[in-house]
Amino acid sequence: MGSTNLGDKLASQPIKAGPTKAAWWNEEIRFEIDRLKAILRDPTATDEEKCIAESQIVNYQDLSMMAARPLADWVRQMYLLTS
Repeated sequence: MGSTNLGDKLASQPIKAGPTKAAWWNEEIRFEIDRLKAILRDPTATDEEKCIAESQIVNYQDLSMMAARPLADWVRQMYLLTS
């Protein structure tokens, strides 16, 4: 079964450095935020699902700020924590 942890997901993706990598990060984060916003708009979603979605949106927004910075120790640390 695949992991739902973003760190695992990102660490497992072989992405080249440079503009391609930055574009991939941005698109991946944007996709996840849009998916979570759809949960918030879903009238059939439970309060628990909406609460989790809101929390994850904040996490992805924080991650997007980190992704805007150059590859640094935080990426290596995230990878080591998820391995």
